[in-house]
Amino acid sequence: YNVDGDLSPLPAEQMFEHRGGLYGFVAIPLDLYSAWATPLSVKWDTVSMPTARFRELARPAETYFCAPAAGGACAEMADAKAS
Repeated sequence: YNVDGDLSPLPAEQMFEHRGGLYGFVAIPLDLYSAWATPLSVKWDTVSMPTARFRELARPAETYFCAPAAGGACAEMADAKAS
């Protein structure tokens, strides 16, 4: 998610700066995306979903990748971001 303007999907401490841009990594479960997806391009075989619904359903990506059992990997990500 490329933050354009003042509207951010995540708190400031969860954002990343890269080459002058501000980014937040968000995701939603595939089953929810599939339920809302509509064809965008037949040629490119792509789909999209309503922006408002995506924003409503989106959660920080780490929600899905950093389960409590992962412990070490999540702690390492937090340490790397802090430095």
